[in-house]
Amino acid sequence: MFEIDTYSINGRDDLELFLKRYDTNKDGKLSLAEFCKAFTPTGKEYAALVSGRAEFYSKKGINPREYFYPDTRKELKKLW
Repeated sequence: MFEIDTYSINGRDDLELFLKRYDTNKDGKLSLAEFCKAFTPTGKEYAALVSGRAEFYSKKGINPREYFYPDTRKELKKLW
């Protein structure tokens, strides 16, 4: 699990390094493209698998709030 503790000095340093690496236009924010790049695998094969995967859930009429299992949603909510 990817975690940054923003309340500690090390957490702020980690966040600063993360932004420095992925904020390519240096505006202090991550655009959607920068965010996606941060979480896309670096290996070409895996990146192609992730980016080429067909969209699944909205075609099935599933509520977007139910895309993930409850435990996963809880963890994502804590992360963001």
